[in-house]
Amino acid sequence: MLTTIGIAGTAKNTGKTTTLNALLHYAQSGARSTNDAPSMSFRAAEGGEKSASAQETQSGFLTSPARSRNSDGFGMTTGVTSIGYDGEEIDNITLLPKPRIFLNRGMIASTSSQCVPENGWSVLYKTGLFTALGEIVIVRCETPGLIVLAGPNKRSELETVVRQMADLGCENIFVDGALNRIAPMSIVDKIIFTTGAARTTDIATLVDEMKAIESLFGIGRTKWTKSILKAEGHCEGAQRPKQSPEFTRKTRLLRQTTARNDNDLEFLRWPPNKQEKPPINVILSEANLPAGQAGNPDFSAGNSTGTIIDATEAEIILQHYKIMCYVRRGGYPLHIDGLITSNGLRTLVERIHLLPDAERPQEIIFADPITMLLSGEPKTTAQLLSHLIEKNITISYQKPIQLAAITVNPFYPECRGTTYTSAYVDAKVLISRMKQSLETPTFDTMRNEVSELNRCIK
Repeated sequence: MLTTIGIAGTAKNTGKTTTLNALLHYAQSGARSTNDAPSMSFRAAEGGEKSASAQETQSGFLTSPARSRNSDGFGMTTGVTSIGYDGEEIDNITLLPKPRIFLNRGMIASTSSQCVPENGWSVLYKTGLFTALGEIVIVRCETPGLIVLAGPNKRSELETVVRQMADLGCENIFVDGALNRIAPMSIVDKIIFTTGAARTTDIATLVDEMKAIESLFGIGRTKWTKSILKAEGHCEGAQRPKQSPEFTRKTRLLRQTTARNDNDLEFLRWPPNKQEKPPINVILSEANLPAGQAGNPDFSAGNSTGTIIDATEAEIILQHYKIMCYVRRGGYPLHIDGLITSNGLRTLVERIHLLPDAERPQEIIFADPITMLLSGEPKTTAQLLSHLIEKNITISYQKPIQLAAITVNPFYPECRGTTYTSAYVDAKVLISRMKQSLETPTFDTMRNEVSELNRCIK
């Protein structure tokens, strides 16, 4: 069974690549017992995280035996890709050394053709997808070595690459990403967040942000997933209904008026189900909203529809919902398909608070936690959702993603004049505050906690 695991950093230099390396290093040690897991330390070296050469020498994996399928530390073939550019030797901003990505023999990676080393790698598949560094290809490591990852940055392309890697035998795929390019990561099953002093040296702020992110990922799956998929045409034999020009015209009309005319109700009428009340799907794509109008091009590149829901669109959603409830004679769950901005969410919350109890949605279903992260500051989003929960409204996702672990890095690059040097906050205070405040397993990147981290994602 395929499992995709995302690794997202809240900023550069928070230990994302180090965390990925720890998991990859553990994977290649499968022939050893858990107690003999590689003694790879996360400790940062001069200029940042530990250099690859030091890691390779200490863990001894350059001379470790080749791993065949189903014999790595996860009991399956491991693959890795990225939604950006990762594994370079020098940070192009701070000019400090960065950790390199090392793969053992038999592991599979997707990267751009110009990033594939000349020797030691076999090209398994050419995807037909391109980055600035050439065609994205899927390669197998034949000789243990370093590689730079430059993968797809769109959700549809990432889905294509992951599916092909699975067809080639990968059962466990790591997706390297970052908070500012996280939109495509909505396809993953589990996610690990890396944070630390490079995000901010204010430990209280770091803790508050991770608590908010944790709360957004703690929301569960809606029981209406199958109904939503059927309405969207994703279920076998189902077709998403085509919207007529009249539907589009009246959708636009709702942007200028809140008046309800009985003659305008027919185009919104759905056959009522006497047994249950499936969610009302509000689809704004027929309104021809310009992608990225809310100033978030990362989402429009990664979302299936590119729909951006701001304050005006939030008003339309509630108008649709109120009319549908009038037609169906009762309250229903509300499914919102698209990225709702912070202003849109605030408007939705304010308007719902003004509704009588009988007219409020029983449940509001959002797409996934990645979409909610893109709405705005995690703390603000979490606070707005909490106001809905206070009104006894269930908040759920069509596709929840498990927050498997959090890793914390005390390192940060300190600017001194025209150069950067390595600096650190108090690691003990940082990890202690994080562990006290979070329910998610949290690990210090300065300590050797590879096997514990691995158990969180198995």
